[in-house]
Amino acid sequence: MNLPVGEVLQQAISIKEINTKDLVISLLEKKFSGYAVITTDGFDGIEDGAIIFREGLAVAAFYTYDNFSISIYGNTALQHTLNALLSERGVIDIIALSNQQVDLTIAFNDKLKLTVLLDRRQLEKIFPKSFSQDYAKKVLSEVVKEHESRKSVFKRLGLSELGY
Repeated sequence: MNLPVGEVLQQAISIKEINTKDLVISLLEKKFSGYAVITTDGFDGIEDGAIIFREGLAVAAFYTYDNFSISIYGNTALQHTLNALLSERGVIDIIALSNQQVDLTIAFNDKLKLTVLLDRRQLEKIFPKSFSQDYAKKVLSEVVKEHESRKSVFKRLGLSELGY
């Protein structure tokens, strides 16, 4: 997903070094407009997710399973992205946008929209307690059955050290 170039406020923040829930809450409380992108070593490769904010409300989201070229959008993507914020390895970038840039991004990508705008109170209700691979397994269940991952091929050949 291509997002507008904005002002990079923070880059490559290790998710191990911060409380990610508090980070998202701070963006909501500061009436932030822009997006937070998480890149993580996920279920079976690199995964990217983004939450788009407009004046302190989360208004859109997407999530991509790069190894399988699968993207999900909207409310489902928000759940996957919040889950990824609790994974073991990943980094977050925070990019500020103008409200007009946010509006245009959503206007040209209607499927990104959240059906309910997310504020702090709602975030407290839906933020996961811990990381779960169930999100990825559910989305990727059919694809993973069809395509053997590189990691599993190396493991089957007794070369698991070379796969990752």
